[in-house]
Amino acid sequence: TLTMNNSASLLTVGPNFNWLEFRTGSTAALTNGTINAYGWVIPRAGSTFNPSSNFTIVFKGTSGVGPSNFSTTATYGNIVIDKDPGSTTYFDLSAPQPLYITGDLSISAQNKFFIQNHSVFVQGILTDMSTSEIHLGLPPIKSEMEANASEKPYTDHPPLFRGGILEIDTDFTLNGLLDIGDGDVLVKGRLASSPSSSILINGGSLISDAPNHGDKGWQY
Repeated sequence: TLTMNNSASLLTVGPNFNWLEFRTGSTAALTNGTINAYGWVIPRAGSTFNPSSNFTIVFKGTSGVGPSNFSTTATYGNIVIDKDPGSTTYFDLSAPQPLYITGDLSISAQNKFFIQNHSVFVQGILTDMSTSEIHLGLPPIKSEMEANASEKPYTDHPPLFRGGILEIDTDFTLNGLLDIGDGDVLVKGRLASSPSSSILINGGSLISDAPNHGDKGWQY
């Protein structure tokens, strides 16, 4: 069991470790504090992994790796993507389960986040910056050096795959790039976009139905 229950609690995994893995039978009792992760965070099937919305996992370092999920019951609290400028973070290509975030998702300036055709559900606030990027699909070319799959290396491929689902349950103001491709984005709160934002849709959909907001509309 890993227990962290104080706001001053800090665990740094890296920069020379490749992952933080919670195996079958293990428990992540993460109610308050921060983990700085320089590699994968992997909840395995049979583990108990439900950090609270007062707990933050910060992905740091250079391009590659990110959150994963092999458990049907796992949820993340807050996720911050704050790698070196120009770096990329991936939701694990080999993860069989969606990424559920009960808190907030923040993407720092000059950071890219690839959902890789998976599903990501954000119950809290999603914050991006004018120079950050969110891609629902796979990168056009993924190098074997980056691998970015927690199970096995993933070799180069042409840009044949697009998709993914991103659901945001609160108000969302887009500041950077949202590359939907042929995936689907659903915003349940109020959707707004700043002058610095860009939205790319290529066969996919962006739905802003705002059931969680009384003032229905899109500011563009």
